[in-house]
Amino acid sequence: MFRNTVIVLALAIAAPASAQRVLYDVSDGNTRTTAFLDLVTGQSTRIGADLSGRAVFTSDGQYVIRTVSLGSTTETRLRHVASGLETTLAVAFTPQVAHPRALVVFGTVGSVLTRLDAAGLRQWSPCGSGVTAPFQLSDDGTRLFTVCPDGHFLVLDSESGAVLRDTVISAAGAIVSFASSPDGSQVVVVRRLSLGVELARLDAVTGDTLRVRAFSNPLVMDGRLYVVPGGTRFIEAEFVMAAPGTTGWYPRLVEFDSLDRLPGFAARNSIFPPDLVIASDGRQAFVSWWGSFGGGQTASVEQFDLASGARLASASAVAIAVVAVAPRPHAPVAVAVEITGRSVALSWQLPALSPAATGYRLAIGSATGTSNLGAIAIGPGESFTAANVPPGRYFVRLHTVNFTGESPASAEVIIDVP
Repeated sequence: MFRNTVIVLALAIAAPASAQRVLYDVSDGNTRTTAFLDLVTGQSTRIGADLSGRAVFTSDGQYVIRTVSLGSTTETRLRHVASGLETTLAVAFTPQVAHPRALVVFGTVGSVLTRLDAAGLRQWSPCGSGVTAPFQLSDDGTRLFTVCPDGHFLVLDSESGAVLRDTVISAAGAIVSFASSPDGSQVVVVRRLSLGVELARLDAVTGDTLRVRAFSNPLVMDGRLYVVPGGTRFIEAEFVMAAPGTTGWYPRLVEFDSLDRLPGFAARNSIFPPDLVIASDGRQAFVSWWGSFGGGQTASVEQFDLASGARLASASAVAIAVVAVAPRPHAPVAVAVEITGRSVALSWQLPALSPAATGYRLAIGSATGTSNLGAIAIGPGESFTAANVPPGRYFVRLHTVNFTGESPASAEVIIDVP
C-alpha cells in the first residue's frame, strides 16, 4: 500500500516541483521506516528502521540533522546525505531551522536556544534560564527573533547571541504564536484574550498595534502561525470548535500586511495540529495530518504551491509524514559579461532565497539552447574569467549546484569574441 502511495505522490509533483528531496516517515503498525524521496525522479531511498521527530537539512543539502525516538529516550543524528555516514550527537539537540548560506542549524537543547555549527554547540537563554520561547531566523541568517512569555520581542545576533533590541509588545492579551517580518521591524501575533483569540500586526520597534483581525469563526479556541520565507505571507492554523466532523485545525495562507486570507491552500482539517514543513525558499509547503479512526492510525500528506495556494499533490497511507524538505538551488540571476580582447569575465548573483550553492556549471553552445561546446565546473564564487577564448559567437547559461541537485538554467547570454 505504501509503495503505491509514494509512486503516486512522486509522479504527481515531478513536473512543477522546485523542492527536490524530502525526508519522510512511514509506519504500517509493524514496520517503521525513514526514507528520502527525490521529487524529480520519484526514487525512494530507505535510510533507517526508525521514525524521525524533528529534522532539518543544511541549506546546501549536504547534511540532515534529525531526532530519533528510542523508547523513552531521544537522540539526535547527523547524517551525511551522499555517503550515508551518520553520527550521534552527545546531546539531544532538536533542530528547527538551517542558516540559508552557512553550515549552521539552530534549534534547542531542552529549553535552551542552541546553535550547531562546525565548532560545536553554542547556547543562549535570552528570555531567562529555564524559559522556553519560540524563535524565528531572518531570511539572511543574521538575526534571530523571539517572543518571551513576558511579552518582550527580542532581536538577537545569530552569531553571538547578543540582544540587539528588546521591545514590549504584549499590552493586550497573552501571545501564543508569532511571525516576524524578515528585518524584525514588524511582527504578527496570535493574542489570547478573555473572549477568545485574535490576530494582530504590531510595530516591533515601538510595540504599537498596527492592525487587528478577529478570527472569522467565533468558536476559534487557539491559533498557530508558520513563517513563509520572504516576509510577504505566513500560514495561520486555527482550531475551531464546531459541529461533529468539522471541529479541528484549519490552516490558511495569509498576507502579512493586510492580514487578509489568500485564495487556495484548501488543506483538510484535523482534530490534531498539522505538521507543516515549509521549504526554505518559500515556494512550497507540505502539510502532514495524523489521526486515529476505527482503532487504527491513518495519515495524509498534501503539497502546496505557496505562490498560488494550489494543491500540487496529496497521498494517504496507514501513517506517513513529511519531516524535512531540501529544495534544489535557484538559477543565477543578473548574469553580466565583460569582454576585454579575448578575455571573457562573467559575474552573477544567487537569488536571496535560494538554498546555498556549492558551485556552478557553465554550459556553452554554438546555438541557442545548446551545450555542444562543453561545460565548465565553477566553484562557489559568483564570478569566472576565461582567457584566450577563440573568436566566435557563444551561447552560455549558468546552473547552480549543491548536494541536493542542480538548478534550471539561467537566462541565456550571447557572447561575441572578436
